[in-house]
Amino acid sequence: MVRSSGGASNGRSIADTAGEGITRLEDLRWESSREFGGKAAGLGEAWAQGLPILPGVALDVHWYERALDSAGLASVVRDFWQRDPDLPPSDIQAMADRIRNALLASTEAQQAAQQAVACVPWIHQDLMLLVRSSGTAEDSAEASFAGQFESIRCTSEAADLAQAIARVWASSVDVRVRTYVARRRLSVSNSSMAVIVQPFRTFSVAGLLFTRHPLLRLNGWFLVEASDSPPDAIVGGEVTPHRFRLHESGVRALWETNGGQGLDLDVDDLAALGRFGSAMRERLGHDVDIEWGKVEGKVVLLQCRPVTTK
Repeated sequence: MVRSSGGASNGRSIADTAGEGITRLEDLRWESSREFGGKAAGLGEAWAQGLPILPGVALDVHWYERALDSAGLASVVRDFWQRDPDLPPSDIQAMADRIRNALLASTEAQQAAQQAVACVPWIHQDLMLLVRSSGTAEDSAEASFAGQFESIRCTSEAADLAQAIARVWASSVDVRVRTYVARRRLSVSNSSMAVIVQPFRTFSVAGLLFTRHPLLRLNGWFLVEASDSPPDAIVGGEVTPHRFRLHESGVRALWETNGGQGLDLDVDDLAALGRFGSAMRERLGHDVDIEWGKVEGKVVLLQCRPVTTK
């Protein structure tokens, strides 16, 4: 079974009761990405387009930035991101370790977790959570950063949630992320990290949807990849998914690769995927890459990012 995130939270923004820096995903839009990162902003925009998401809350980048400031590491982070080809790998690793250790020990992560537990109604003691990255450079038009940052499963105890938040923050300065940026010659001089907190969910089927086929020029057709594994397993090449072309109307599908096992997808699910792709492509103005999953008989959008070449 696929394991991913999800949640439930209805009504208006919790910002007034949760305090500064914590906002429902449903209340975010594309322009929120500076403070809440591309992943969180994309989910909020999907909700605004009438698409089903698994609601949660986002902790803005100021929590992360305050943690760095408290440790006196803002300048070290800037040095970490500089494009100095002569900088020894040992120096880069030393900077990453120093920043990571400070973030893992930060009181700001503890404060953020305590505030979330106190103010978000669906966070309670018997609920498992998924804490996800939402970097300011992530899911942008320039680069996706797919698979570069952490997603951490934890309990809803404040101490566990704080550790998960800190681990997601720490993944923002991993050496592999710096290598990813350097190899793609991305214009990243710094990268702040917001965090998404959602209840953990199990999916019967999940996958990816591309509104532009990565290999073929096919007007009006999407490419869908589906598996009983999580979407990140498909992104990471850990599984071979079913692949099929889906007409943008959602009413026709053609197999490309049949994995040999059945999928828990019906005509209503295909129609939903067609809506996901069409609505988000129109809203963004260019092609998108969507992660989706099916839980309790309903297909929901898990993530939406622009299709990039990097």
